[in-house]
Amino acid sequence: MLVTIRSLLDGRPVEVFPGLFIYTPPTREHFSDQSSIGDVLDESILNSPSLAHAGFGYSVDEDSFIDRAINAFGLWRLNHVHQLGFLQDPDTTPEDQPLQPRFMHTRFLHSLDVAALAAIIVYNNEAFFAARPGYAKTMVLAALTHDVLTPAGGDTTKSIDFAAFDEDIGYPEVLGYPAVARFLRDEGIDGQLLAATIRNEGPLGSMLDLVDKLGYISRDTSNFEGSRATHVIPWGWQSPRREKVSQLTRTEKLTGLWQSVKVDDDGVVITDPHHLYRFLHARALMFQHLYMAPEARHQESLIARTILSFLYATGRLTRDWLLRHTDHELRKEVGRLLSDGFLEGLANYRAAYQAFDTMDRARMFEGACLAKKRYFVQTEDVGHFFKPATHFRIETSVGVVPFIESAPQLAAKVFTAGRSTQPIRVYYLEGDQPKLNPTWKEEFELWRMEQFVRDRRSL
Repeated sequence: MLVTIRSLLDGRPVEVFPGLFIYTPPTREHFSDQSSIGDVLDESILNSPSLAHAGFGYSVDEDSFIDRAINAFGLWRLNHVHQLGFLQDPDTTPEDQPLQPRFMHTRFLHSLDVAALAAIIVYNNEAFFAARPGYAKTMVLAALTHDVLTPAGGDTTKSIDFAAFDEDIGYPEVLGYPAVARFLRDEGIDGQLLAATIRNEGPLGSMLDLVDKLGYISRDTSNFEGSRATHVIPWGWQSPRREKVSQLTRTEKLTGLWQSVKVDDDGVVITDPHHLYRFLHARALMFQHLYMAPEARHQESLIARTILSFLYATGRLTRDWLLRHTDHELRKEVGRLLSDGFLEGLANYRAAYQAFDTMDRARMFEGACLAKKRYFVQTEDVGHFFKPATHFRIETSVGVVPFIESAPQLAAKVFTAGRSTQPIRVYYLEGDQPKLNPTWKEEFELWRMEQFVRDRRSL
């Protein structure tokens, strides 16, 4: 019997994978209308194993396959790495302290979410996976471990060296860890198939591509919108950008798209094209109003491309260190390397941005700031960030075809909804600039000017 959101209602938990149970998510009110802002950060709302927009909750048995994999791959570290890095809430008010993560959900929770979504689809496609021994375990393990190489600082840190922190490329090194190699051997899992899946190759890779997107949109939309069900309102909840996203999430189980997935030798096939369109549209709006919003990215870009880039380029922070530690440890290490209270001191400064129509004009503005010894300035072009994901195949009356070929007009609407209207921006700190530690002030200023020259030459 297939598992659907309807079949879960008022039913018993379903074991969709050994030791992994899914069930109807709890609906009780956690807090009253008078709850303090501290309550918003409670894990029962922001870090709950209930995927509200996906229509289910889940639990994992101790000493199950997933539990043993978590320990073998060292995934507990990701419980202290924020899913959205140092991304700010774009509606942060002047009274709110900047340079603090506004979204509390973690990469560990995201990994569990994606594994649960993968397991449900495996369960609903029993014939395909039963005919291919080892595929089910490989699929769930790939979903669970696809972010194992996320560094401290998350996406903020990745932006300082995309090649070094590419999880797909680096994943084979994880397979050589003694505990991981032993786990794969004990479970009879093909490491090459696992690595290929992580690279989104083959039918399992296609499935990972989908469940990863379903997972982060499920959790990110819930955190971005706040908790409508309990009327707990975080900072600036009532805003036009939130309302645009909420229009697509309030009336249906947006990421319940997992119910409409078949798997064949070429990958996933979506049997409900209209639901796929609604999901892709909502995802596009999240790129427009959160992931690429300059108000959300200005602090992140300044931290990453000035402070972290300097420490990384000069060997004070290394790839190995960043892959073994957490967000909290990163903040402590930055403070130790620069000066005690440096990051906290930056909270006294307000980040701003200006948009430009060309990179050349943006670089000219950046250069003018540097000439005035305003070193905390950074140019960014997000024009290539958004990928519309309209490549997924759908089931139609004429057969299985990519969504973009079957519905080009709807695919164009998705692309338009997700495209940034201000792709080229320069972020900078207004007013007086932070006082640099004398022990590294001269080195930082020289490095910052050299970085600017290199970036100009790359145009």
